[in-house]
Amino acid sequence: MLAPIVPVSLNHVLLGKARIADAIYEHESGTKIIPSSLSVKELKRLNHSKLKEVGKKLRKMADYIIYDSAAGLGEEAIAAIEAGDELIIVTNPEIPAVTDALKTSKVIEEMGKEVRGVIVTRVRGTRTEMPIANVRDMLELPILGVIPEDSAVQSALVMKDALIHTHPKSKAAKAYRLIAARIIGNGNYRENVSLWERLLGR
Repeated sequence: MLAPIVPVSLNHVLLGKARIADAIYEHESGTKIIPSSLSVKELKRLNHSKLKEVGKKLRKMADYIIYDSAAGLGEEAIAAIEAGDELIIVTNPEIPAVTDALKTSKVIEEMGKEVRGVIVTRVRGTRTEMPIANVRDMLELPILGVIPEDSAVQSALVMKDALIHTHPKSKAAKAYRLIAARIIGNGNYRENVSLWERLLGR
């Protein structure tokens, strides 16, 4: 989701121009977000190594902190890997994407970090896609969840809001809630996602 234009962003914090508390914005759902700037000029000046330092302060404010990193293995992504305790790789069921995910998992291993598992997005269930079981076998990592291709995702992007807030009954939103429940250890949580559980071989 594109970051909104805000007076204080994560970039200001990493540049030492603002306190972390000033960059926190609360969504009406209660979720707290720290957006980053879209400015390319600012990105070039950032010291991404400070992200780990910021993370230590955030640990005192929340039970769960999610770093949403850019794709690839650039400086920003490496900084997010270093800052996180556990890593979740997000990919889609196409060979180039899964190959990139494999490279990322190897780099994470070399950095001494743990990969919790993989989330596979934009799954249409067509014959031209990699089967979920093949993705799991290729990456040698557990599949935390499968997100179906859903037009509601694009609608939420246009609305600049979270999918589970704008379209809570959509297939993708239900799949995201199930993944969140698995991550926090709520094994009793159930949603009507039997098709995607079948794709997972459950």
